[in-house]
Parts: sequence; structure tokens; C-alpha cells
Amino acid sequence: MKKANSTLFPFQWSWLVVWAVLLAAGTRASAQCTLVCNNLVQVSLDGNCEAEIFPDMVLEGGGCPNGVLQTQAKINNIWVPASGNFVATSANINQTIQVRVRDLVSGNFCQGYIHVEDKLAPVLACSNITLSCAITTYSPIYLLDELGISEAYPDVEENCGSFTLTYIDTWNDLTCNGTINGQSDISAYVKRVWTAVDQSGNSSSCTQYLYFARRHVTQVLFPADITVSCENPVVTPSATGAPYVLDFGQQFPVFPGSTFCELNAGFTDQLLPVCDGTYKILRTWVVYDWCLPSTPNPPFTNPTYHIQIIKVLDDEGPVVECPEDITVSTNQNDCQSDTDLPDIIIADNCSRIASIQAQWIGADGAGHSLYGTLTNFPGNNLWNPDTLGVFGTAADLPLGITAVKYIVTDDCGNSSVCNFNITVEDGTPPTVACDANTVVSLGVSGMALVDAVTFDDGSFDNCSPVFFKARRMNSNDCQANDKFHDQVKFCCDDIGDTVLVILRVYDVTVPAGDVDLDFEENHSNDCMVMVFVQDKLKPTCTPPAHVTVSCESFDPSLWAYGMATATDNCCIDTITVSSNYNLFDTVCNRGTITRTFRTFDCGGQQNQCTQRIVVNYEQDYFVKFPNDVIVTACDGTGNYGSPSFFGKDCELLGVTYEDAVFTVVPDACYKIERTWKIINWCTYDPNKGCITVPNPNPNAISNSPQNLPGPIVSACGTPAPWNPTVVAISPGQTLTNFCTFYDPNANCYVYKQIIKVIDTQKPVITCPPSPVEFCDISANNQQLWNESYWYDSVHGLHDLCEGPANLTITATDSCSGANIDIRFLLFLDLDGDGSMETVVSSNNPPAPGQVNFDNAATLNFAGGTPRTFDERPVLPNEIYRWALHQSVNGKVRTASVQWKTFAQMPTPTNQFGSAGSIPELPYGTHKIKWYVADGCGNEQTCEYTFVVKDCKAPTVVCHNGLSVNIMPTQMIQMWASDFLQYAEDNCTPPTPTVPGPNQLVFAIRKAGTGTGFPEDALGNPITSVTFTCADLGMQFVELWARDKAGNADFCATSVDVQDNINSCVPGAPAIAGFLKTEMQEGVEDAEVKVLGTGPGGQDITLNDMTDDLGTYLFASGMVPVGSDFTITPLKDDNPLNGVSTFDLVQINKHILGIKPLNSPYKMIAADANHSNSITTFDVVEIRKLILGIYSKFPNNTSWRFVNKDFVFSDPTNPFTTPFPETVQIIDMQFGLSDEFVSVKIGDVNNTAIANAFATVDDRSAGTLTFDLEDRQVSAGEEFTVHFKAADITAGYQFTLNTNGLNALEVIPGEHMKSDNFAIFDDALTASVDGNAGEFSVKFRAAQAGTLSRMIGFSNRITRAEAYTEAGDRHEVALRFSTPGGQIVTNAGFELLQNTPNPMKSATNISFHLPAACDATLTISNVEGRILKVVKGAYAKGLNTVTVNRADLEAGVLFYQIDTPTHSAVKKMIVVE
Repeated sequence: MKKANSTLFPFQWSWLVVWAVLLAAGTRASAQCTLVCNNLVQVSLDGNCEAEIFPDMVLEGGGCPNGVLQTQAKINNIWVPASGNFVATSANINQTIQVRVRDLVSGNFCQGYIHVEDKLAPVLACSNITLSCAITTYSPIYLLDELGISEAYPDVEENCGSFTLTYIDTWNDLTCNGTINGQSDISAYVKRVWTAVDQSGNSSSCTQYLYFARRHVTQVLFPADITVSCENPVVTPSATGAPYVLDFGQQFPVFPGSTFCELNAGFTDQLLPVCDGTYKILRTWVVYDWCLPSTPNPPFTNPTYHIQIIKVLDDEGPVVECPEDITVSTNQNDCQSDTDLPDIIIADNCSRIASIQAQWIGADGAGHSLYGTLTNFPGNNLWNPDTLGVFGTAADLPLGITAVKYIVTDDCGNSSVCNFNITVEDGTPPTVACDANTVVSLGVSGMALVDAVTFDDGSFDNCSPVFFKARRMNSNDCQANDKFHDQVKFCCDDIGDTVLVILRVYDVTVPAGDVDLDFEENHSNDCMVMVFVQDKLKPTCTPPAHVTVSCESFDPSLWAYGMATATDNCCIDTITVSSNYNLFDTVCNRGTITRTFRTFDCGGQQNQCTQRIVVNYEQDYFVKFPNDVIVTACDGTGNYGSPSFFGKDCELLGVTYEDAVFTVVPDACYKIERTWKIINWCTYDPNKGCITVPNPNPNAISNSPQNLPGPIVSACGTPAPWNPTVVAISPGQTLTNFCTFYDPNANCYVYKQIIKVIDTQKPVITCPPSPVEFCDISANNQQLWNESYWYDSVHGLHDLCEGPANLTITATDSCSGANIDIRFLLFLDLDGDGSMETVVSSNNPPAPGQVNFDNAATLNFAGGTPRTFDERPVLPNEIYRWALHQSVNGKVRTASVQWKTFAQMPTPTNQFGSAGSIPELPYGTHKIKWYVADGCGNEQTCEYTFVVKDCKAPTVVCHNGLSVNIMPTQMIQMWASDFLQYAEDNCTPPTPTVPGPNQLVFAIRKAGTGTGFPEDALGNPITSVTFTCADLGMQFVELWARDKAGNADFCATSVDVQDNINSCVPGAPAIAGFLKTEMQEGVEDAEVKVLGTGPGGQDITLNDMTDDLGTYLFASGMVPVGSDFTITPLKDDNPLNGVSTFDLVQINKHILGIKPLNSPYKMIAADANHSNSITTFDVVEIRKLILGIYSKFPNNTSWRFVNKDFVFSDPTNPFTTPFPETVQIIDMQFGLSDEFVSVKIGDVNNTAIANAFATVDDRSAGTLTFDLEDRQVSAGEEFTVHFKAADITAGYQFTLNTNGLNALEVIPGEHMKSDNFAIFDDALTASVDGNAGEFSVKFRAAQAGTLSRMIGFSNRITRAEAYTEAGDRHEVALRFSTPGGQIVTNAGFELLQNTPNPMKSATNISFHLPAACDATLTISNVEGRILKVVKGAYAKGLNTVTVNRADLEAGVLFYQIDTPTHSAVKKMIVVE
């Protein structure tokens, strides 16, 4: 142990004394000392964990004999100590400390370093311990704390205090005659090796023996008799006692099945019933000592027997839920109560209920009792020990309080008693009867009072007389309803109403007058009376006086002629008036009107009176005709003035005009001669003529302002402003007074107005805002837009989906009205690349049934390639033609783009022709530009984009009547395909005309669990539902289908979930589960291992391969109950599956923090080198795999699997804590279903093909071309080729085949390195992420040839493709520049190896086509027998065909792809 330092203090004092002496002497000899320090001195601490650093320990040579020296150390930048030498302690262990030695007289010093160490190991002393063999816990802390053995730990002495103490145990069993270290009768011993390690790593050990002394049957004690409660009795030996050995003052039981001490114990029980809840157990114990001979003779028999009595006792009465006190009412016809006694809930801890009894004192003063019965009650759990006690009715309970006692007795005679009170009160209200209906008539005062008793119809009470009050149900001004009254008051407000009256009958005395509503409410009863209130007195009616007026002052509303008056005893409700116009001309306001007035009072009584109004007619109006107009800006109305009138009172004037338009005029665009005609329809005679008023033109200049004013025709002498016009009608003529044209009885007037139009305004178009959407819900027409040169890149079809596009505008001109010219230019995007390359012109339309494809960049759109869109089998004159259809409605002209047949086109006799068909245009975004021109040189345009899109949801039909069976995993997973009978869409295959391959997306959910298309949190379709034992019976589901446009619909069906193999019945457990990707795709052909130990110690080694759903299964009984084992999934094949340069793009963005990966599983996938981090080293590993340098990951498997139940502590960094890649099960008791999330290493965008049925998206969104110069190559020539990408991409990769060329060196461009490339004998591979588009390659030619024929892209090693920032995949191509133009080549014909290979359930066969064409896939065996043939029309680029195992046979097979120009063959392996 560490000892205290007791020498430092005196030593410091000695230094002070020396220092004082030297100062007094004033010596200067030490100033001549030369001090030289060692650079580094090793210092070891002593047994006290200290070391004083003397100057001589630091100095070199002889030191300074005459100097007064001190050693200091620099601690925390301070030299310590102030006096005396520095002492190193445990705080300095393993430190290198700067020290100095200084002369205290001269101040001279030198510096060096010391390294402090502790080299003394701890000292241990162990003591052996003897224990009883019955002691099974022997840890040191148990021996010390529980058994009080102080020698449990060794004695340790350590000079520097801190140390770590550990031990290792070795258990050894001994035979009955075995010995150890001279010890005999020892059952076993433990060799415990103790090791102490101090903080410097010095260690020492000692050995301690724990001897477990054998105990024999003679030392075994037996448990005492015991009584336990019958309520949940526990009579196992752990609760009632077992044979035991007494050591260290503690009992160490010898339980049945234990074998320590070579003692075996067992017992047998005999049950002796006493009553329902009480019984005795005679437990006979037997203990056998394996190390003693068997003997039946006392005193020490072996085996030894003992009887223990265990009594299970029921000594508690039943538990009764005693009722609360209750209050009841008397019977209906007497003053006693027949009461149904409350039921009670009874429970007994152990025994059955023997009897229940109720006791009370009745109205006769005698005691009464009633035995009840026991029954169950609704909602009672049958396993609960309670029941319902039912007694029935106790008759004739008297008024007041009756005490009731319940006595409940169980089978063992234990009783419980409960008491409660029943209070009987007279709570029966009187029996009420009243008249249902009655009628009340009001008198001359408008009021009526009715006594309450009037409404009674025989009310009574069984014990007392009755009294009456009444009130209205609803309050009004006649009487409030907040009190009960002796009389009910009715007044005029009630006339014609049915008033509800409440009659209240009391069985107690009530005072006269009004009472509150709650007065003796418990001693009353109510009934309702409907009272109809009427009034039979008629009102009076007095009409206004008769009237005669002129039509000029006539008031058509008639209000000016007065209103009738009326009086009534109560109130006047309304006065109505009706007018008779039979003798009156309502148009011209002349004749006699008879008005009839009717008065109604509040009771509905009525009276009437009349008035006559006579109207006389007069005609005397003046007119001013409109001015002539010179128009420079039309307002679109065509209104250039109209006649105005004075004195228009009774006249009904009709004003009309007719226009004559003259387009050839010398001083305007055109001229309108507008002839006005004015008629008074009240006097007009069509057989008489009109007065023609001339248009005055006093000035010889045509457009002179003097010629513009229109004349006023009025009576001579009429004052201004309606004085008649006086002007010369023609230049040079005398003045004419236009009163000569006035006639108060004129039949009609005619006048001609002159309008000259000088138009500078553009026409007006009703132009819709962009974009206009046309939603198509029709079936795709196979006879339109269906040729091999048309291609839909979304669906991979040559039949473009189309929809009707109603392209229509309306236009008008402020001056010309509908007299305008309209034409259009229609811009179409027919190849789906976002560029509108094709234009249709209405002035120069293409040939019937065609468009001039790609003519947008040609002069006047006259070029392009004729392509057919109308493939209907019709006669030539019935082929659709592009046409402009027009119609006119007033001043508005409507124009539409239409398809017309020859017969529908315009003709000389039909300028617009017949209406045609709305054109059906391919889905996509297009544009139209309209041009509208008037006749005066003004033109307006209207341009807007429009979108033709698919809005029709797929049709999906479900299978009905499905049934499934629960699997041994106690669940069954069903997929959307299981329920699908049939589905089709108007555009997305399958369609009525294109049966496949299927491009619809299917999803499924249990009915009622959501709305819309079923998707997970990541937006992926949910393609399966899982049923468990809780779902047995009929279950309803929704099967959804979604097309490429996002339209979705569903069908509903049901499935009968059954358990025919008793998977849901408890029994031998099964082990099952799934391996699925984060996108919920099952991982096929992964190996799942189960390794462990059974309950008997036997080894368990099982394995299973997952199916295409990712399911693994170890059937019931394969793993015994109680086993310990580990489930481990493994898959290490096809490492390039789902791995591409686009993954590197996303990983680099994650590393740089630009766009972190959004799930922990993607981060695990990015950790290619298994370093639990994501760095550029992972990028290097993945790139080498892509380039073909690696065939697999050196430090990782192709797949990793994470227990799905694991929750990452930090989802943004899944490596902070280890994540489980296995599942460990201890003591299995039930079936298991464990699911793992499968992670494909290197694939961070979830494109790996997890199974043969997974969707393979081989579509490309465009092409990335690399430009280079073509040239001739000579054999042996070395030359450099420069490659330059035409577009900026997020990344690209390829295999460049070098036929006859050897690649010598790649010269990287900007933003790339040589690591982005790999060179092989006949190829070069590249993987470039980021904006890096230029590089050069140095070649040596092995033969002569043309460069464009010697190199080309391929998928042979690295798949050839490029990527946009959005993740769209593009093909790659080479574009060679030659003197004759450009040559573009991309990946040519190529047949790829099937995946997976070998195949178990299904496989995918992919091939690349340089152009769209028909292809045939043939699969045959080694004997040449054809097993399967697949034919189809396939798109340009990569195509994939899925082949099922059921169609093939096991073994080595050949698959061959044939096109009109190419053929290739490869091998595949099919396993059982």
C-alpha cells in the first residue's frame, strides 16, 4: 500500500538554512560554476510513489561542488517548488517534464527533461476458501457481502494506489472419491486466478482455490408443513419449500432436477379434498445421495423420505357488492310498493356460492325472507369468479324506511352479510284527462277568458281530490307562459291559430291565482289541449274616388289614384287590390281601368269595394336625327348616334335602321348609308306613307363639319333647344325650315344618315391564357398517328396516344365587325422531346392525312418530311384534311381548327363548308398562333400553348371468391397480382389494341384503411397486404391501377382468409420472415442461415433460400421449443446490380453536404469499403467496380441486411451505434417472423433488381453525344483522339470497344482524373461524375481502317449511359465529323447475360437494339429442343424480357435473340 512521505518538510527547512548562510557569507565562488543538464533522465518512483529529483540526477559531469543548487520542474508554465527540490508523485506518472538546476547564489541554471515512470508491480496475496457444494453463486462480491467471507478478495499492496483487479475462473468437477490439493470429499473446485494491473501497466497475479465441500443426505433438512391461501395458490417447491442444506446460516435448496452435491431430490403429491376451496396435499419427498451406498436401514437411510403437508385453505366469505340505499314510489293503485330487489354481483375467492337470501320486516310487522338465484350477466367475463345474484320482487313494502339484509354463503360455510335501506314514498301523480281539441271565438272586445277546469275531461287521483291550473304552451302579448293561471286568456294575436294549452292537475291543494311552474311539480300531471281561436266579424272597406286623366300624366303604377281604407273589431290583416285592364290599352296607355279592393281582418273575414280610372290618348312628339359621322376609332358597338325625342309621353316609338355599305369611297376606308325609320306604334298604319326628311349638305366640301349635324323636326315656333332646323338642303340652295316636315299626326318619318369610317384599330381576339388543357378520356384510336416513324418515349410505342383538342377562338373588329380574315399556324411536338418541330399552316396545309414533320426550321414551313397521321381505311376524298372552319354570329366570327373530308370543305355556294371533326392530337404540349386581319390593313395575333393529356383512369377488374390459407408463420402475404383478373387503359399498355407489355402500376390496400392510390412514405406503390391469425374470415381489399399519366382507379373484392393447417393453433413454432429492400421489393435467392443449440444441447444448422417475394421459411418443428439460435441472411452475388455512375454523383453530393442521402439505408449502401463512414474511398471502390477493375467489393459483400425492428439512434448517421445484421433468439417459445431491410451496396438510388419480377425501367430520355473527328488509321500508327460531350450532364459511363486499336493512355480533361478510366486489351471503360465533358485517348493501331468503324460504345463491361441532375437516363453516342457530314453511332446490337444466373424462380434477359424493330427470343436445351419463344416489337435501346422458371427445365440452357439484321446466343443455368 502507498506510504505517507514524512521527510519533505525538514528537508525544505534545511534548504532555507543553507540559503541564509550563503547570503551572509557573500561568497562569489559559485558564480564560476558551469552547469550542464542531461537532455532526458528516466526517473522511477519509489515504494512510496515518490522520487525527489536531486541536482546530480539531472547534471552531467562533476556538477558544481561549490554551488548551492536546486532542482525545479515547470508545471503549468510555473517553475516549482519555490524552495527545495522538485518531488515527482503519482500525478506525474508517464509524463515528460521540463526541469532545471539552478545555482541559488549566482542564478546560473541549465535545463533538461525527466520522464516519470512507475516500475513497481502490485503485490497480491490470495487465500483459499471452502464452501458448501450447495452454493451455486460464488462471485467475490457474493462471498463477501452475502456470506461474510473476508478472504473473497486477495490482499493487494500498490505503491501508487490506483490499480485494476480482475479474475478468471476455471471450474472443475470431482468424482465421489476425487481429491484436490490434499482436500477430499470435495464435489468441485474453482481455480480463480487474480490479476492486478496498476495505472502504469505493471501487473502481478495470485491463484485462489474455492473448494465446494460435498454435503450428504444426512445433512439434508426438509421443509416444514405450510398453509396457503386458496386464492391463486402456488404450491411449487419454490413457494412451499424444498429440501435444503444449511450453511453460513442460510438455506440452500435442493430443487428437483438439480445435480449439485451429487444429491437428487424429487416428490409426489396426493390431493385430499375438504370442500370446494379447501384441500390438502400430501407431498412425499425423496432425496438420494449418489456418493453414499443405498441403504434402507436407519439411522441414515439412502435414499431418505419425508412427508410434507400443504394445506390450501378457504376461510374467507364471498365478496358482495352491496347495493346503495334506494327510494321507490308507491304502486299505481295503493299506498304500498312492490319493489324488485336490487341484483348484486357476488364473487368468491375459491369456492362456489351455496346460497343467497334477503331478509326484511314487511308492512304486516312480520319478518320476510326471499332466496335468490344465481345467474350470469351481459358483459361478464366467463373467466372472472363473479356472478349475479337475483332476488325478484319484495311485495307490499310500507311507506317509510325498510331495512333489508342480504346473506351470501359459500360451499365451505363462509358467509358475508350486507345491509341497505329501501324508502317508499308516495310519488304517484294524479291521472289526468283533458279535451283534445276545443274552439274559442273572440267577442267585440277582441278577447276571451277560459277557466282551467273547462279543459278537464275526468282527471282523478287514487288518494286525494284534484285541483286545476292552466297556461299557454308559448307566450305572446295576450298572456305569458311562465305561470300557471286559473284562466287562459285569448286575444286578437291568436286569431286563426291553434294555441296549445297545458292543463295541470294537482293532488294537493293549490292557492288561488297564479303559481310557479315548479309548484308541487312532483304532485301534478299535465295534458295538452289544442284550442283553435277564431273571429267571425267582417271588416269595412271604403274605396278612393273615380279619376279621369290624360295619357301624358298617367301614372302606370296607379298609386297616385289612392288606396282603400278599412276598419275591424280586432285588426286589419291586409288590403289587396286587383286591376282589370280589359278595357285598357296597356301599350299606348288609353282606356278604362277598374280597381277592386279587398280588406281582410286577422281572422280571415273579408269585404270589397271598387274604383274606375279613365285615361285619354294624345300624340305630339319632336325628333332630332343623328349627326353624320367621320369615324377614326370604332368602339365596336356600331353605334354612331340615333334619333332623340322630345315630348315622348304616350307614344310607343319604334326606331329601326338599315345599312348600305360602300367599300370604294375616295376619302375613307368605307362608307355606311344608314336609313332611319321612326314609327309610333299606337297610331301607325302600314298602308299609309312616311314623311321623308332630307339630309342637309349646305357645304360643297364632302367632309365639312357644316354637313354633319342632323336636323330637328318640330312644330314651327318651338323654342330652343328644340326649335326646328333652318338650313340649306344642298349647296347654294335657299334655307329650309324643317318644321315643314313636322306633322303631329305623322304616320312615320324616314331619314338617311351618312357614316364614313377611317379604321386604324386592330381586331379583337378572345385569346385564352396559356396553357389550355384538353383532358382526354377516350380510347386510343389505333388508326391515327400509328406508324413506325412515330415513337412515344413514355410508353415505348409507335402508336401515339391522342386526344381531341378543340382549338377555337372568337374575334371581332370594332369597325368591321365579323367582316374579318382569320388564319392559323399550329406548332406540334410529335416526337415528345419538348421541341415543337412540326408546323401546320392554314394557308398552306399539308397533303390530306399528313403532316410535314420537322418543318419548323424551314422557310415558310414549306419543308419537312411528309408523315401520315390518318390510317383509316377510307376513300381518298374521306381522308382527314387540315382545315379552318368559321361561323358568324352578329359581329363575332368564330374560327376552329378541324379535320374535314373533301365534302366538308368550303365551296362557292357555302363559304365556310360543313363542320368537320375536332382534331385528335398526340399527348404533349403544343402551340397555336392565330392571325386576324380586318379590311383596313390592321392585324392582331393570339398565341397560346395547349396540353393534350390523358385523364382517363385505367379499368381494373378484380378476381372474386379468392380464399387463402394462413402459413405456418401465422400470416400470409398477398400481392396485387393475386387479385388482378384484368386491367386496361386507353393509352398505357395494356390497351384494347396493345396487349402489352404491362406498364400500369398496381397497388393494394385493405378496404377502409385509406384514400387515393396506396403509397408508402417514400411515394412507392404498396403492392401487398398481409393477413394474420387476427384476420381469419372474409376480408375486403381495394386493388388499384395507375397509368403513366397518374390517373388511378380501383376495384373492390374480398378474400376468405382460412386456417386449414392450424397455423393459428398453439403448437410447435415456425420461423419465417422477409428480406425486402427499402422500396419493399422482395430479395430473391438470398441464403438465410439458422445456427444454434437445441434445448438438449444438440446443434442446429439450417438454411433456406428466399423466393421472389423475399420470403424464407423454416417449418414447424424444424427448430425445437426452447432453442437458442441466430438468424443470418447472406447474399454476395452480382455486385454491379443497381450500381452506376449516378450513384457516385449522389454519394459525392452527400460527402460535400450539397444534398445528403435521405435514409440510413442509403448511407449504409454508400459505405462500400465497410469502414462505417462515407468518404471518397467509397467512391473509389465503387468506381473500380463500375470500370471492371474489381469483380466484387474487396471488403464488403454485395448485400447487407439490417433487422427491420432496429431504430437508428441518429438516422442522419447510422454508424454512430452498431446496427444488427442478425437476429438472436434465446429460449424460443413461439413462432417468429423476422424481417430484414436489404441494402444493395453501392446502390443509393434504389435501382437494384431485387427479384426476377421486379420492374425494369429501361427507358431513356435522350442521348448524350460525344463529338470527335473521323479519320483513316494506318497499322502501327500512334495517334490521339479528342472526345467532347455535346451537353452538360451530372455524369456518364460507358464501355468503348476498340476493334483493331490498343488504348495506350487516357489524358483526362478538366474536373476528371485518370482514375475515371480503365484500359483493357480490347476496350476502355469510363465512369465520370460531375460536369466533365472533355478527354483524350492515345491509341496504337494494330491494323488499318476508319476510326468510326473501329471504336464504338457498348454495354459489355460498363453499361453505356448518361444522367441528368434530375436522374433521367440518357443513351450515349459518338458523333464523327467527316468531310461529307456527320456520322452518329451509339451502342449497337448486344445480348446481355441474364440475371440472376443461375435462376431459381425467374430471370431477366436484356438486349440492346440500335433501332426499333421486331425481335424473337428463343430458349432451348443442350439437345436443341425449343422450350420457349417470345416475339414482339421492341423499342430502340435496352429491352428486358422476364422468363418464369415454370416455362423451362433444369440444367444448362441456351437463349438466342434474333432481329432482321442481328443474332446472338448466350448460356444460362436453371436450378431446381
